[in-house]
Amino acid sequence: MRGRRISWKDAVGWAVLLSLAGILFKGALARLFNRWWTDPTYSHGLLVPAISLFFLYDRKESFKKINVGGSLWGAPALAAAVGVFFVGQLGNMLFVEAAAFIWSLAAMALLVGGWGFLRIAAFPILYLAFMCPLPSGIYDPVSAQLRLLASSIATVLLQVLGVVATRAGNIIYLAGTTLSVEDACSGIRSLFGITATATAFAFIAPGGFIRKAFFIVSAVPIAVASNILRVVVTGLLYRWAPGSAEGFYHGLEGWAFYVIALAALFGEFFLLKVVFPVRSGATGGKAGADKPSALAENGEQGR
Repeated sequence: MRGRRISWKDAVGWAVLLSLAGILFKGALARLFNRWWTDPTYSHGLLVPAISLFFLYDRKESFKKINVGGSLWGAPALAAAVGVFFVGQLGNMLFVEAAAFIWSLAAMALLVGGWGFLRIAAFPILYLAFMCPLPSGIYDPVSAQLRLLASSIATVLLQVLGVVATRAGNIIYLAGTTLSVEDACSGIRSLFGITATATAFAFIAPGGFIRKAFFIVSAVPIAVASNILRVVVTGLLYRWAPGSAEGFYHGLEGWAFYVIALAALFGEFFLLKVVFPVRSGATGGKAGADKPSALAENGEQGR
C-alpha cells in the first residue's frame, strides 16, 4: 500500500482494531489478570502491559518519521493468530492463548502500519511475552531443577559455615529440623521478575548490543545466586533463631533478597559502563555502540 505520514486517524483505526481484539480475547485476558493477581510467581505481569505501553510512547518520535502503509501480509498472519487462539481455547492452554494475543498485535501492526511500523513496535509487543504464564510442561521441570540446585549448593555452603547439614533431594536436614526447598523457594519467581526488569532497563538505557545482551543474560545467574543465599540464610536462622525463619519474617526475607538481587544487577550495569562505555560521535564511532574501556585496552597492549 502507498505510504503516508501517521495521523490521528490511525489512532482511531487502532482503537477500533484493539476493541475488536479485546472482545475476541476477553476471556483469555481475564484469566491472565486473575493469574497475575492470585499467583505470586506471575505478579510482575500486572506491570508488563503498562511498561510495554511506555515503550510505545517512548518511540512516538520514531513513529512520526516513518511512512505508514499497511502490508497485506498482515492478513494471513492475523488469521493464523486467531486460529492458534482457538486451538489454545480447545486445549485450555492459557500460554497459547496469550501468545496468540501477542501474535495478533504484531499482525495488526503489520496490516495497518506496514513493515516500518512493525519494526518500531516490535520490542514493545514482544515484551508482552513476560506476562505469559509458562505451560506446566516447562514450568514444573525448571522449578524442580532450580530447587535441587538451590538445596545442593546451600547444603555445601552451610557445611562450610560449620552447620551440620545433609541433603536428600530438595530437603536439607539440619540438627533437630528439616528445611524443604519448595516451589516458592526455588527462585523461579525472582527469576521472572528480575529478567523482566533487566530487559526493560536495557531497552531504555544507553549502550550498544553487547552491553545490553550481557546485562539481560546476567540476570539469570544473579537471580539464582540470590535465591541460594536466601536458602543459606534461612538455614542459619533455623539453626540460631528458629522463630525468625518462619511466617512473616520468612516472607520478608524473600523480599529482602529480591531487592539485593536487583541491587547486584544494577551494580553490574554501572560496572559494564566502565568496561563497555558508549562511544561519542566525536570519535567517529556509532552512537550507542560498545567498545572496551581504555583501561581494558591498555591491559591488552601491555601483554
